Amino acid sequence: MPPPTVSVLLPVRNGARFLALALDSLIGQANISHEIIAIDDGSRDETPTILRRYAALHDGLRIVAGQGDGLSHALNLGLVHARGRYIARMDADDIALPGRLAAQCHYLDRHPEIGVLGTQALRIDPAGIRSGQIRVPTGPHRVHAALGISCALIHPTVMLRREPLLAVGGYRPQFDGAEDYDLWLRLSEITELDNLREPWLLWRQHNSQVSIRYALRQARRAALALLSHQWRRKGAADPLADQQTLRGWRYRFSSMDSTAVLRLHALTAAAFVDNGGSLRRRGSAYLEAICKRIDRHDQALTRRIALACVRHQRQLVRAGRWREALARWPVHLASCDTELLRAYFTHASILWRS
Repeated sequence: MPPPTVSVLLPVRNGARFLALALDSLIGQANISHEIIAIDDGSRDETPTILRRYAALHDGLRIVAGQGDGLSHALNLGLVHARGRYIARMDADDIALPGRLAAQCHYLDRHPEIGVLGTQALRIDPAGIRSGQIRVPTGPHRVHAALGISCALIHPTVMLRREPLLAVGGYRPQFDGAEDYDLWLRLSEITELDNLREPWLLWRQHNSQVSIRYALRQARRAALALLSHQWRRKGAADPLADQQTLRGWRYRFSSMDSTAVLRLHALTAAAFVDNGGSLRRRGSAYLEAICKRIDRHDQALTRRIALACVRHQRQLVRAGRWREALARWPVHLASCDTELLRAYFTHASILWRS
């Protein structure tokens, strides 16, 4: 058979609860030649049974057996088996809206300079009830600027060109939890990234997600990815390029820059705020400790922490903890000075541009 236009990588581990809905949404994609590569990463529930049942009915679904080594290993394994010139992603608890693959494929065909294309998404709960929209910036320049702050694409919405994905070596397993952010940063060094304005995915939020259970680990790895990217942009060697794990990062980073460890902790605190971790007592204390240690002469880092403080205050207000938000304001102002006031405008402009 001729190769399909799009290969969809669908990793799953013990995801039987929502798997059928995800598969139905992908199988029903019209006006596009596509295949589904389902990577079963060591499931112990009914996932293998569901996959075999669907594979028997649909020739476009292929099952690849993983070893339970994590998301990045599973995705790289699926990439080996993928035949399409475009590689799409989706998680086994999400739902692709009708026409998603065709819309992204059409856009990439008309914009050869774009190597990675995401979309907006609609948030749903475990029952499938919609609870709002997840907005990400549009336009390559805005996406590039946003990547210097946090992850500017929604991983399960993306479609990538095969060539740049292979050129950077695929996913790096040591960054599991922030593997998408690390990949976008590396890809941004060789190609353009963008997002469509329309939502093409129902993104399901539930308590069993890895991003909720391991928020601090995710934040630390996101900070490591960003700091490594900043060094590469300056022409320096990536201290983590030849490492299979992130153990010993403190020694490798401090040997390159005496302020690197403090910068890493500050960026970790900022990423922890972004994923909601600062609403917990430990996360809030982490942010407060960084605020007291921040060097105001490092304007870029002070700006980033000020933005994190603004986002933390906003999250507290939205959670109904407005008294706590008011109590934090003098502390944040003392730490960041006028950069805190500037951060309010920065945060508002990010929301407006999105």
